Amino acid sequence: MEDDAWTHSKAMDPHRPLYRVAVADEAQRWLYASGATGEVVRDASFTERSWGWLGAWLHWLTIFCGGRVRWRFRGRYKSGSSSPDRKGFARRHHILGLGGGVLALTRVLSGLFSMNPSKMFEAPGTKPDRAPYAGDPQRAEKAGDVGALLRRQLCGGTERQAPVVHERRALREAAARLLPQSRIVEQEWLQRNDADYYSREPHTMTGQRERPLPVLRLRFDDPQSHWVVIDPANGHIVQLSSSRRSAGCLLFCTASICPCS
Repeated sequence: MEDDAWTHSKAMDPHRPLYRVAVADEAQRWLYASGATGEVVRDASFTERSWGWLGAWLHWLTIFCGGRVRWRFRGRYKSGSSSPDRKGFARRHHILGLGGGVLALTRVLSGLFSMNPSKMFEAPGTKPDRAPYAGDPQRAEKAGDVGALLRRQLCGGTERQAPVVHERRALREAAARLLPQSRIVEQEWLQRNDADYYSREPHTMTGQRERPLPVLRLRFDDPQSHWVVIDPANGHIVQLSSSRRSAGCLLFCTASICPCS
């Protein structure tokens, strides 16, 4: 397995794929073994897993629901207020508690969406295969237009430039092997970030991912509307996504009360 709710930490990345073993001990632990070294790098007991799911929800939902029940959206209390607390600290506490509950609920939802529960944002059907894109190992001088591109980048200056027409064609032909049963229907040379391709601050989630510019984006006509973004400086795939993953990003950002771009 690649990851689950208990192994999202980036510290686990060098050990993926992981092997999960359910142990029939008193704690009903799950042990996670490294796919690289075989050592146990994580354990999660039944108690930890249970409270991991329930703890935050129970705490914040109890506060929020209690305040919500006491707030009258229809009708008023005898004082004419929607809150049973007329004034002073108690009223401010009630209103601030409701606001904090809404904020906490959105944060819980954003955390849930970030974990991709039940793989709800994974596109069904045929998935892009990176192996045919990489192709067989070969020397750069025998790699045709792609080899010329790599040699120019390795031996030339550091300035990033759009590939010439024949090099762009070579990247397109290589990318077509990701989904051979589909066609590339759109080709775009990105000079700046947009709603689907953007960088994040280093300290934020996924902030370690590089988002170089300019890059080449190609869209497929498959049912999941996959697209791939390729760095022409080295031929690396820097983004491989679909319409469903884009919807997941939108839900995550909306729940986080932040812009997706």
